[in-house]
Amino acid sequence: MEIGMVTYGHLEGFENGLNRVQKSFQNARILVVNNRPNSAKISELQGTNTHFEFSGYLQVCEYFTGSGPFVIVNDTLFKTHYTAGWLQLLKRAIDKLDTKADVVYGDIRWDGKAYSERPHPFLASWLFVLPNVRSLQLFKQSLSAILTEETPVGSAEYQRFLHQWISPKGKLNGWHGGAKDDESRARKERCIRLEHRFSTVMPQYKLPLTSLGVFSPFFYSIVRGLDRIKTRFAASLT
Repeated sequence: MEIGMVTYGHLEGFENGLNRVQKSFQNARILVVNNRPNSAKISELQGTNTHFEFSGYLQVCEYFTGSGPFVIVNDTLFKTHYTAGWLQLLKRAIDKLDTKADVVYGDIRWDGKAYSERPHPFLASWLFVLPNVRSLQLFKQSLSAILTEETPVGSAEYQRFLHQWISPKGKLNGWHGGAKDDESRARKERCIRLEHRFSTVMPQYKLPLTSLGVFSPFFYSIVRGLDRIKTRFAASLT
């Protein structure tokens, strides 16, 4: 088993979080890509941040050497998600998944069919689990494709949705993370577009999207609920 972690610098709690991952998966090989310029430790890979976490995902994939399973995750695992719950879900999934299946597991979202640019469902782009080398290859091909294409602007309705999500009027929905300057908003918009595009393209490469919750449906619903509570509580403090 190999775990690829993508971070930008070393946010508060990152080292403790990484230690928790190591304790949860003691036999795993763990790689860290640090996307902050000139900030990688000796034990880390220096990322380019060309396409934010997405280029980090592609980079860490190139350093995987085993036969799987592979976990690709970013540092929001320790910041905006219920860390203990997701680690437990991952342990259950690794124990049960079919290592011969060509599939990508993750945090699946069913947000409706209002916009053709946003697939229904799609995988939130902070966590991916791939059972074997074949699924890893399909993942890399899909990711390379979206990072080298010209990103479609999309419909006026989709652009309006993105604007409303990135600049919400209330604290019960939308994005409330990070700085709200123009550069941060542009970065967030780019990442949302890539997130939706990635989940559109992976099935085209014969890599179906599957919820990590299939292995523990009830526990998954609890973890997702606690995630939402944590996110909205953080939003209430901004």
